[in-house]
Amino acid sequence: MKSKQPRSIRVALLSIAVLASLLPLTGPSYAIEDGAPRKIFSGWIPYYNMKISLPAAIKNKDLMSDVSPFWYSLKSATVIADDYKLGNPSFPMVDTSSRVIDTRTAAFADPLGQMRRAGLTIIPTINDETGPGSGVLAGIIAKESTRATLVNTITKLVMDNNFDGIDLDFEKFAFSDPISTWASTSANWILFLRDLSTSLHARGKLLAIDTPLLFDPATGKKGYWVYAWKDIGQYIDRLRIMGYDYSIDTPGPIGPLSWVDASVKYAVSVMPASKVFLGVPGYGRDWVTNLVGTCPADYEGLAYEKFKITAASVNNGVITYTSDNYLSNGQSISIRGLSSAAYNLVDAKVYSRTAKSFTIKSNISAPALKNTSAYALGYVHSVFSMNKATNQYLPYGGAATYNSAHGETSFTYSRTVTGNTSTGGTTTCTVNRIGWYQDAQGFAARANLISKYKIGGLAEWTIGQETDEAIAAIANVGRLLSVNASLTAENETLTYGSSTLISGSLKNGDGTPVSGVPVHFELTNSRNQRRNIYAGITAADGSISQRITFAENSSIAFLSDSTWSKITGGISQIDIGVVPLISWSAPASIKRGVSYSITGQIQPKIAGITVQLNGLASTLTDENGRFTFTVSEKSPGFRSYQISTQESSVLHSASTQSINVLVR
Repeated sequence: MKSKQPRSIRVALLSIAVLASLLPLTGPSYAIEDGAPRKIFSGWIPYYNMKISLPAAIKNKDLMSDVSPFWYSLKSATVIADDYKLGNPSFPMVDTSSRVIDTRTAAFADPLGQMRRAGLTIIPTINDETGPGSGVLAGIIAKESTRATLVNTITKLVMDNNFDGIDLDFEKFAFSDPISTWASTSANWILFLRDLSTSLHARGKLLAIDTPLLFDPATGKKGYWVYAWKDIGQYIDRLRIMGYDYSIDTPGPIGPLSWVDASVKYAVSVMPASKVFLGVPGYGRDWVTNLVGTCPADYEGLAYEKFKITAASVNNGVITYTSDNYLSNGQSISIRGLSSAAYNLVDAKVYSRTAKSFTIKSNISAPALKNTSAYALGYVHSVFSMNKATNQYLPYGGAATYNSAHGETSFTYSRTVTGNTSTGGTTTCTVNRIGWYQDAQGFAARANLISKYKIGGLAEWTIGQETDEAIAAIANVGRLLSVNASLTAENETLTYGSSTLISGSLKNGDGTPVSGVPVHFELTNSRNQRRNIYAGITAADGSISQRITFAENSSIAFLSDSTWSKITGGISQIDIGVVPLISWSAPASIKRGVSYSITGQIQPKIAGITVQLNGLASTLTDENGRFTFTVSEKSPGFRSYQISTQESSVLHSASTQSINVLVR
């Protein structure tokens, strides 16, 4: 008779036979397409240009870090006007009606729905339309009570619409309020952003601001220092530098490269570079520089604006013309119709102006004139989109040249127009014009500042004005700045308590290693609990590895802790399956018709794991991982028994070897 002592069996799960019996580990695929560009592009979607800007943003979603619908205007501490609703009454922000599937409107209907489905981070813009007059918003943020009210009003807008944050375009501080108010406004601006960021960040929302340029005071330039970059960097999540409108009324580059470079350089010296975004213009300007003749009535407004002159005098080389006007300093101008020919200037420049007069520097000598009936022709400029730039000059035989110093393209052309005057007579004028804009080369030059200063990216005013070539230029830089991860495990299926070598590596878009970067491995267990299990620095070849022991099914994520070298592609997460150890015992022989127990335990000691005997009888493990089966056999002979566990979220499946028990 054989011994009735129970036999102990520990399953060696690393054997080929046992591994072959395991169910395949299932889980999501975490591979990201290699070469996916870094998301370095963003910009604004105006409520008045939805048909152009929204489709462009959706089309380029893989390159967009975020978008800012330009939809709101601040009227007071309690009122934010919905400009989108006013401008698009037939198309709600969120719309599931039949209008969405109408092929004529599908490209711009349901804008919030489209942006969310595209996975875009949505940070709408509020611009300052408080008034009348200047200093209204400055007064609101100067008082603690109204400042708090404004914080609550903005926060409510964000939360009610489930936006990802808010973008503030408060330009009146710079362009309407007197410089004498900047010191007090700056101090209150800091307090306002502190309070608003506290409110938004507590709710997981972002705060962005748009400002004109500031410069390092040590260079002798300050720029629009009212916005206090050095003090607000700790509160904001995005700084969009308005790197455009360097030239408005006077011909010249829209945002010369050296100008924006100096501002970005200062910004990254006073706040984390990852928060800084350089604003780029999707538009250009086309100025009249010379006028000969009198233009037809239907073309006058495209060449100049007429202002009546009622008096003229000259003193110390400065001519003063009395005229109700809205000219600008530096604007080109011609004077016509004065009785003293010396005052009738051609292609002159406005030296200074008020609402009632303007001056021009000139060394003429002439008597003062009163009660005149003459005109100033203030040369105007037109604004065009980058993707329509060639329409400005090619039809008139013009040519364009890229200026590498400014990082912009300029063109010149001449146009002769014949038509009728307002009184019906025939007239002809010839205008010479010059234009400036940033094309694909210009955008590429500014995208290179992203890598130079490790800033967050570019922000275009406005999305949809660019050419496909400009987007391609940005995408090329984005791919070069991409960081592709590789994550592997020596073994992806392990026995409980055993370890495997986890190896990760980082490479730039051009294949070069990303070295010296702080990274870590994050483990997520079956209960979706996360913890960092290893941190280190990538080696010279961009690699890092660590042997890790696993107790249950888990996923390992490879994460970069650098604000610059963020992972954009490759494989950055893998699943590790853990197979339990099964210990069990059964009698060597049993007697017919008598009940016997087969007991065992799994490790790890987890309750609720389904255990089966011969694939039929089932039971669950207790809190110590133990299980028991009661068996009784009717026929003599040998009976085979095998224990198996079912696949679960916690553990892989496992099966023991079969054993034979003698039934007497």
